[in-house]
Amino acid sequence: MTDKGIIRVVKCPWSRNLALLRLFRVNCFDEETLVATSSPVTKVAAAAIAQLSAGPLAVKLDVEALAAVLGTPGKTAWASFTAHEPSVAALKACLQHDVRRARAALGVITLSMDSNIVNDVRAVLDVVHPQLMLGTVTAFVTTFDAQLNDEVKVELLLLGM
Repeated sequence: MTDKGIIRVVKCPWSRNLALLRLFRVNCFDEETLVATSSPVTKVAAAAIAQLSAGPLAVKLDVEALAAVLGTPGKTAWASFTAHEPSVAALKACLQHDVRRARAALGVITLSMDSNIVNDVRAVLDVVHPQLMLGTVTAFVTTFDAQLNDEVKVELLLLGM
């Protein structure tokens, strides 16, 4: 059995609106090892990202890729947009902040149950990647949400702003 990754949210004692994301590697004996801690992020971003590794539909996280992204110091920004067209959702999410300033980005692509996985993910990546500067550390996670009705949600956590 291979190690898995989980993300836990820790409140920032100096702010009611910010939290830290802590990435842990969990081995087959359920022993946790802290791998990375993010810069402060909004509670909305923290809640959305923490859901990825929790619950019955938990996503298997690439611990190394996430550690590289979350370990990037600096200011953070959160963007989210939902649309019927994947490329529109991606573009609208990218336009919420100057993504070219980010040194790292975590993208969460949430698809509806009837999505064409390959085409929809490709459409999002084709929009997001050119917006980022060359050398930006990136990690993308794809998940499903039964409540989305023929829609795609694109969420971006930008770090090192």
